Amino acid sequence: MVAAALVDVYEATFDRRWLDEARGLAEDMVRLFWDERLEGFYDTGVDHERLIVRPRNLFDNAVPCGSSVAIETLFRLAILTGESRYEATAVRALRPMADLMARHASGFGRFLCALDFHLGPVVEIALLAPERATASRRSRPRCSAATCPTASSRARSRETRRVRRGFRCSRAARPSAASRPRTSAGTTRASCP
Repeated sequence: MVAAALVDVYEATFDRRWLDEARGLAEDMVRLFWDERLEGFYDTGVDHERLIVRPRNLFDNAVPCGSSVAIETLFRLAILTGESRYEATAVRALRPMADLMARHASGFGRFLCALDFHLGPVVEIALLAPERATASRRSRPRCSAATCPTASSRARSRETRRVRRGFRCSRAARPSAASRPRTSAGTTRASCP
């Protein structure tokens, strides 16, 4: 859950440090908790003391289970970083849950949120601003935001191309289709579901 919180902090502050920390934790999460044979996450890591049965809670209650938070975090990191391996792992973990989610939806709330985020549409927003500018963000479901500091209008043009190529997003676009840049908060807000 810490990796998910770090993604939230990144999207609230746009401080790259938090995204890097979230990625590091996600790498550790997959390395320690992922099981290839099971295609899912366990609640204890491979470095944990040996147990008779390795626990794996699948039900979301007042506190969501680790697997559902891991899947949602990987989907969000895939959008923010462009790393397809995050999405591939999340899909592999989510697929075996389909029957249980369909039959007992009330026990799989966070899994269903992760599925909703994955199926989208997700609106990706890249904010181009001077280096010292600050941005605030109100949370919106299925909306992912990142910043790209620029120093001048010439740099802004280069940065826009880099953002589109390197981060798979434009200033306010669905990943599957480019859109015209938004220049006001109102038109950007209207792009988010």
